[in-house]
Amino acid sequence: QQKSYRRVCNEPLLYKKNLSFGKFEWVPFKTFHYCPPSELLKSFFKRQHFVDLLDAPQDDPTNVPPSLHRGIWDVWHGKVWRQLKDSGGNKFFTKFNIGLTLNVDWFRPFSRSLYKVGVMFMSVLNLPRQQRMKQRWTMLVGIIPGSSEPKLTINDFLEPMVTDLERLWTGIDVVLPDGSKKKVKAALVCVACDLPASRKVLQFLGHKADFGCNKCKFSADRQPGTHGASGRMTYYTNHDTLSSIPVRTAAEVRQQALAYRDASTKAQQDHLAKTNGVRYSELLRLPYFDPVQMVAVDPMHCFFLGLVAREVTLVVEGSESFMMSSANQQIVKERMKSISRQLPLDIGRLPGKILDADGRAKMTAAQWKHFIIMYARACFIGLVTSAVYKSIRLLAEAVELLTEESPTDELIDLIESKIQAHHEAFCKVYGKWKMTINYHMALHTADCLRNFGPANNFWLFAYERENAVVGSAPTNGVSIEGQLFKRYHLQYQLENSFNDISDLLQLPLLPPEIDNFLHSWTNYDHGLLTGLHFGRWLPSRLQLAASSTVTDAEGEDLMRIQLQLDADEEDDSMSGLMATCSVPSSKKKLFLT
Repeated sequence: QQKSYRRVCNEPLLYKKNLSFGKFEWVPFKTFHYCPPSELLKSFFKRQHFVDLLDAPQDDPTNVPPSLHRGIWDVWHGKVWRQLKDSGGNKFFTKFNIGLTLNVDWFRPFSRSLYKVGVMFMSVLNLPRQQRMKQRWTMLVGIIPGSSEPKLTINDFLEPMVTDLERLWTGIDVVLPDGSKKKVKAALVCVACDLPASRKVLQFLGHKADFGCNKCKFSADRQPGTHGASGRMTYYTNHDTLSSIPVRTAAEVRQQALAYRDASTKAQQDHLAKTNGVRYSELLRLPYFDPVQMVAVDPMHCFFLGLVAREVTLVVEGSESFMMSSANQQIVKERMKSISRQLPLDIGRLPGKILDADGRAKMTAAQWKHFIIMYARACFIGLVTSAVYKSIRLLAEAVELLTEESPTDELIDLIESKIQAHHEAFCKVYGKWKMTINYHMALHTADCLRNFGPANNFWLFAYERENAVVGSAPTNGVSIEGQLFKRYHLQYQLENSFNDISDLLQLPLLPPEIDNFLHSWTNYDHGLLTGLHFGRWLPSRLQLAASSTVTDAEGEDLMRIQLQLDADEEDDSMSGLMATCSVPSSKKKLFLT
């Protein structure tokens, strides 16, 4: 009903595209490119490797290292996974009942442009932890068209996905690799987004609202004399206040959201949203979905890019009462150099100008994590006041414990106490008006650990990498979203065109030299061809340069793959291969059909 309240803007939605012979067609200015999760799951179940991974017992201690036997070592042991029931009241999760994670984010595909597009990713939580976030099992459900983020809601883009999730909740038929059919169910059990994106997905109000938290009914204080979005707010929450704040419940949020949806006027909707702190989200159509417990607080944005980056910035650029002197900053740099020489190379190096504004702006979340855990306590000791160092030390201890791979109940309680202690220490040093919503949301991180297991189950590092993969695809600057969407799915199809590597490596038309070459320069990974990547050069000098779909005389679609070999004149074996294939060395191309 919200659409009926909008004024007619007379904005054109289609434009006229001229065709040949005087014909034309009407084309939309913006197109939402979307692929149903059910179709992507069907393609997964056709692959034997995927079915084999689902066979791994979730409670078998042999599937994890001995050091992780204690504690909650995966999402399978979290409260959300264990407590979800099907429509009959039975335990939902079995081998063929799938749990899904949803991530929504926006990024700029062009480095010198403000143009933004949104991506909707989903992952299968039934897979082992070492496998579930790989690109081959990541589903690109849709790309939200730009050129900027929607201001309030993305319900229009969530609607088809939710409709498909309703079908998955009741069950769909999939074809297994052996040709048999199996009924599969799926449920969305985790929404993992950064704070602004989660507000657009779940329709809780933003951090400038009176009730900006989606976990509890905490009301932020506003600085006297200020109001509105430009007014200063504090999210300082002491321990006594937090324990007395009523928590949100799924039934209450659902009731408030439905009241917002069914309101008869726009003014009534605005009043309900301001009073309750929530609007209506399409995800509430899912009967099992809990908009409170099934939403994670992302440690990457909340802690590494939030609390840690802010703490360092205040120490370097804050007021005179706690700011470091220039001489002490130079000592910190020398200590960082000394520590970096003793760390393993695979950890990576931090920017040399971390204490400068330009250097901090280029810091990644992983670098902030490494800095607070391995550098901060040793670098700042004796160079800042005891109160400032206490705040830094408590934050470092909390982050270090937060990154544990198998937290126990006792460890989660300790993490919760460390975060609360840092909350209090930070307020004493910098004042409560420096405390943003990240400081309050961090207090709910312990509940997310209990619901979803270790932090690496729901932090967004893997999805940020997928954003880079999508955004790195070349486009012509026109219909950007469609090209990004098609290229990502083309990459998936190319990497998984063969259910078994023998389908390619044992083609009867391949000469023995080519067969041996492919076996030596590709990676046999559970029957999957993983050594070939679309448009990427490999050390094997083998590139999957192009592909296309052709139709034979009987009308069957065939995939034609073009392999490009970078011949090395000093490599006699490679020169012999090219000669045996009767391919001119000047062209350096080999075609397989």
